[in-house]
Amino acid sequence: MSKKIVAWVSQHKPLKMQEQALKEKLGNDTQIVRLSKRYENADVIIEILTNLEAKYAVVVLPLTIIKHLLHHPGRNGTVFLKADMIPARDEYNPDSDVLMKADIGMKRHTTFSGYLVYKDIREITEPFEVNKS
Repeated sequence: MSKKIVAWVSQHKPLKMQEQALKEKLGNDTQIVRLSKRYENADVIIEILTNLEAKYAVVVLPLTIIKHLLHHPGRNGTVFLKADMIPARDEYNPDSDVLMKADIGMKRHTTFSGYLVYKDIREITEPFEVNKS
């Protein structure tokens, strides 16, 4: 049986709990391949995923790029995942948590809660009108 390849498309390394969760879902033969560069466009990412034969890709990218990945004709059934991070309520755990500093000196503390599958990215718009009353 060949290894299951999961591409980790992010400039950040996966947390220990994120890696464990992937192996629990997909099996211990899961291999996580980090793609941490800035890529020119979705075509380049799809080509790399195809060459890796990655069936899954955890993507930490702008939503516009994720939208292009989801609708790309060369996708080959790749499942795109989001590592869901929610506000943390407990003390910091380096295996599952991220602390991000804001410009105003505050910190944002999030914890990994599981994986979600990206199904679609939608834009909902309406005409911009100003009431002159």
